[in-house]
Amino acid sequence: MIYLLGLFFLAYCNLLNDLNVIKLTDETFITLYNFNTHSPTEAAIKVTYFAITSLATVGFGDLNPRNDYERIMVSIMLLTGVALFSFIMGNFIAILNSFKSINDEPEESQELSKFLQVLQRFNMNKPLSYKQHFEDYFEFRWQNNKNYAFESDEDKAIFDQLPSKTKISLYVNYLYLDFTRSFRKYFSFYKPSRYRYSRFTWADKYYEEFMLEIYKFLMPIHMNAGFLIIGELEDVGRVNFITQGEVKVGFEVNKHEYFRFLLQSDPVNHSFNSGKFVGAFECLNNQRSTTVYRAKTNVKGFFIKKLNMNTLVYNFPDLMSVFKQKITIDYIKMLSWLNF
Repeated sequence: MIYLLGLFFLAYCNLLNDLNVIKLTDETFITLYNFNTHSPTEAAIKVTYFAITSLATVGFGDLNPRNDYERIMVSIMLLTGVALFSFIMGNFIAILNSFKSINDEPEESQELSKFLQVLQRFNMNKPLSYKQHFEDYFEFRWQNNKNYAFESDEDKAIFDQLPSKTKISLYVNYLYLDFTRSFRKYFSFYKPSRYRYSRFTWADKYYEEFMLEIYKFLMPIHMNAGFLIIGELEDVGRVNFITQGEVKVGFEVNKHEYFRFLLQSDPVNHSFNSGKFVGAFECLNNQRSTTVYRAKTNVKGFFIKKLNMNTLVYNFPDLMSVFKQKITIDYIKMLSWLNF
């Protein structure tokens, strides 16, 4: 920017000389500092130096405008240049602060600790059995929420203005690479019958909007070994996408759990299509769970709330219908193993 301002001022001074606007007896920036004898490189260095010292309000005085026409132009350059430079620096500092805030401890974490302390006081200072679980759950969620950078309306507005390829690459290849690999086959759809042998791709605007909505709704989840994910006859309020860990599936008889099936995802490499669903069939069909899901090992992944799944069904009924069919097939296979 400074370099361009310097070249603009030099071109302006040359134009004044060519148009004979300045009297022959008056000094000019060009003639006094011998710009006519300089090479293009020397002239560019000199005017850049002049622009830097002027915009930085240093003004050494070795180069300065020599007549009223040049002084007027320099005044305009200073007013606009300083204002623009201040605006750019303000945005740059705001970006640095936003990156710094990402690594700071969330305010919600402190508020949660205060809330649990108040509960403990009302409980006659007895230890809360669920306190550590609550803190671990929300700490993991706040630290691993990959949509954290797009939570404010201002951030969302900036993100929506990005080119489609940039948004896709950001989600697919960076933020949710493990999710994309683990559940690729479930989000691969054939086009309507007249496109019988072709699939939807990211080049299709409809499919792009659908997948971006999926990514925006994803929330991180972590469950320790032994944690009851869904109990028998329990209402299911979300679809769990498991990318790491093992989940036992079984029944409850006389308050005793019997497990006969294991949902296992790739714990290290997030190999293609290795992801597993927990509660997807029940949530999408608005049914109570007829089975018990309990974490055998530490489990990580993502979940989408039932309300958001209903939004996807409403906005993308054809794609969600195919997705639901795939979930149903997996669920029937699992029940056949349970009843074997």
